[in-house]
Amino acid sequence: MLSSEISNSKTTDVGHETIATMATTTNFELLAARDDSWARDDDPSKCRFLVDGKSIKYVLVEYGVYPKYWVDKMHNDELAVDFPPFPVGAWNVGRISKDPQTGAPCFSRLETLALPEAGNAWHPTRIDYFDLATVERCPDASKRAEKLRRVAHPSFPGTMLMKIADFPSQLPWVEREIRAYRALEGTGLTPRFLGHVTESGRVVGFLLEWLEGADQARPATLEACHDALKRLHEHGIYHGSAHTENFLCCSIKAKDGKGEREGEGKVFLIDFEKAKFEVDDVDHKYKVRRQNRDYRSLKSSMSYLGFLEDQTDRCDDAGYESDTYSDWTPDDADDYIF
Repeated sequence: MLSSEISNSKTTDVGHETIATMATTTNFELLAARDDSWARDDDPSKCRFLVDGKSIKYVLVEYGVYPKYWVDKMHNDELAVDFPPFPVGAWNVGRISKDPQTGAPCFSRLETLALPEAGNAWHPTRIDYFDLATVERCPDASKRAEKLRRVAHPSFPGTMLMKIADFPSQLPWVEREIRAYRALEGTGLTPRFLGHVTESGRVVGFLLEWLEGADQARPATLEACHDALKRLHEHGIYHGSAHTENFLCCSIKAKDGKGEREGEGKVFLIDFEKAKFEVDDVDHKYKVRRQNRDYRSLKSSMSYLGFLEDQTDRCDDAGYESDTYSDWTPDDADDYIF
C-alpha cells in the first residue's frame, strides 16, 4: 500500500483570474509526458516539469489544448508544442486549458497537494532527487519519460542507476520493486540496492549499483538466466516480465582448451514492476502458472529478437506445462490523479 494518498485538503487552490496576475517564468523543462487520449478521448495528458532548476511541477493538459497524440508527435519531431509561461509559486499540481477568450493554452488552476509516496522504504539511505547529477539517460528509456537515468552522487564511488516514478500513479510499481529488492537483499540475484530517491521528502524511487559492461540475455547465457529465474522462484518471487532486457549478464572469459569462450558469468535480475509474491498467494494456486510464465517470457523474447527459433508454444525446461493464464490484479490499475 502507498504510505499516503493524495490529500483532499489543498493549501493552495488558485483559479484562472488570479493566475493571470501572477509572476511567471519561462525557465522550465518537460521531463516526462503521458498521453492517455488513446484510451478515452477526454482524458488529459500528464506532464512532469522541472521549473527554474529547483522544483518539480505536475501538470494536467486538458484534451484538445494541443492536437491529438501531441506527446508522440512532439517527441518524433512532428509537432512543436508551446507551453504557456509557468506561474511562480509553491504549487505542485497545475492544469493547462484553453483560454476561454483567445483559445491559447493557459494555466487555469494551481494546487498544492499532499502527494503520495512509495511505501516499503526499508533502506536507511535517502537521497534527494536534486542532489543527484545526471550522467546520461539510459539508452532504452523512452523519450517521454525520465524514470531511468545513470546518475552520480558525492557519497558513492562511480555511478548508479536511478529509477523513479514519473507520476504518482506509477508509485505502486516502484513500491513493488522496493519490496522485491528487500526480499532479495544479500542473495546475489540483483544489483546492490543503494538507497531511496526522495522528492520533497517523499520516496519516489531508488538507486541501484551500475553494472558496467552488462549485457541483456542471449543464447550463450540462456542457461544461466534460467538458473537465475529458478533461484528467484525459490525465494517466493515471480518476475512477471522476464524478457531479455531484464537480465543483466556480466560475462567473463574462460579457457576451455580451444581458446577463450564467453557466456559464463554472473546474471542479475532487474525491473520487478510486475513481480508477484508467493506469500500473497495464500493457497499457492498460481505458483506453477507464474513460474511457467517467467520461463516462457524469457524464451519468447529471445525468439522475438531472432536469437532463438520461435519458442512461443514451448516450455519444456523444468517440466512446466504451457498456460496462458493472466492474473492481472487491481493494484496494477492507474487509480491516482497522475
